[in-house]
Amino acid sequence: HLEMFATHDQRIAEGIHGWRDVTAAPRDSGKTSIRKMRAVRDILYGYEKYIGVGSANFPHARDKIKEMRDIFTENQEIIRVYGEQETGKPAHPGRWAEHDFITRTGVRVRAVTPKMKVRGFLWDGRRLTLALLDDVEDPEMVLTPLRRERLLQWLNSDIAALGEPTMNLDVIGTILHEESMLSKTLV
Repeated sequence: HLEMFATHDQRIAEGIHGWRDVTAAPRDSGKTSIRKMRAVRDILYGYEKYIGVGSANFPHARDKIKEMRDIFTENQEIIRVYGEQETGKPAHPGRWAEHDFITRTGVRVRAVTPKMKVRGFLWDGRRLTLALLDDVEDPEMVLTPLRRERLLQWLNSDIAALGEPTMNLDVIGTILHEESMLSKTLV
């Protein structure tokens, strides 16, 4: 997994934006945990300013965001080194929900799903700088050619147009069908 961080570190060092990563891996390979920790690091260092975290449905996207958000309130070493990130308290007014939060350093993270209307996602005059799509396909979504085509269209039309011209796109998941969105974007 170190090569994932090395590539990411190189992009940061060289100021490369607008990258597209697509990763297919089997369940329990650690892909979600690695991407989550990489996103946490990007938030702490301000590499990304507005992140959309996508999953197949809202409960899954919310849970992924909640896990990330909880790192900022429960990991004492992160709090000690980087300070408290939680907003939404009187000392730091802001947003700190399970599906949408803003850190003390001004980074916003929010849920995105294929069933949400995502056009016009603006915050503080900014569009997404990173779309992190993790398991956006489920077995129901790949059953028919029409469903598979709709999801691919969502990625190419809605998500691709959602961010800034330099938005980074990170798609990870497990291939559920040979004609799935993930399979087609790997090529």
